[in-house]
Amino acid sequence: MRWSPLLRQILEQGNRGDNNLCIILDRHKAIDKACSELWPMVGRRYCTKHLSVNFKKMFPGPKMWKLFWLAAGAYSNFIFEKEMKQIDKHRPGARLWVANLGEQERWSKHKFNPNLKSDVNKIDCVENFNAAFGIDRTRPVLTLLEGIRKVIMVRMTTRRELCNKWDIHDICPKIVKRVQMLCTDFRTYLAYLSAPSEYEIVDGKSTLQVSLNHHTCKCNQWQLIGIPCKHGMRAILNSNLDPLKFVHEWYYVKRYKMAYGNGIRPITDRE
Repeated sequence: MRWSPLLRQILEQGNRGDNNLCIILDRHKAIDKACSELWPMVGRRYCTKHLSVNFKKMFPGPKMWKLFWLAAGAYSNFIFEKEMKQIDKHRPGARLWVANLGEQERWSKHKFNPNLKSDVNKIDCVENFNAAFGIDRTRPVLTLLEGIRKVIMVRMTTRRELCNKWDIHDICPKIVKRVQMLCTDFRTYLAYLSAPSEYEIVDGKSTLQVSLNHHTCKCNQWQLIGIPCKHGMRAILNSNLDPLKFVHEWYYVKRYKMAYGNGIRPITDRE
């Protein structure tokens, strides 16, 4: 399939927003080439699940597979280098294979663009979306497109009706639950105030700097996803502050409503 003409039509008809978008690919060469030619400024990531399958074929064994996932999921450069040294120690050729994947920002979390506030590095949502089409995937293109239209139309309407019950000034319920769960994950951490709203958090043998003023943590997770990490949560609660006040505004209900505000109009006849 020729991806360049299809991508060109999408770009001509849609609102681009290069700085606020990221495409996750399965490292398909044709799609990657089309993006490089027609949309060079948009962020790109490779699906780590697909990469791990290829990595496992070249370097089998549970130890190597685990190390690859640790390197791909590392939020900080320190942890990334630590895991890469382990990979090089067990299989020297594996580090070269990983280096040939391209820029680290394509597959390892520690290099992801923090402006996107997302650490997603898998395309599970796409696989689930494909499964929703069922038998339509085996039918002619027009029938497939009609199935896609219906699935998206129903999904957008369902989510739009769901968020009508939510207050526009609140944070989305799933994010609230996530923050509540984080409040129980730092019981062994020690917090030391070093300056106004600046903390030193001791996590076992690790010491990390947390800034409530800048919403940052040395582990880099807070900056990357826009939700306080465990170290940040320890500092927030030590200051007797509300953790929800430190969640990025992209997780607010008003943003959710903007995403699903426009629906797809029904058509009377496919012809």
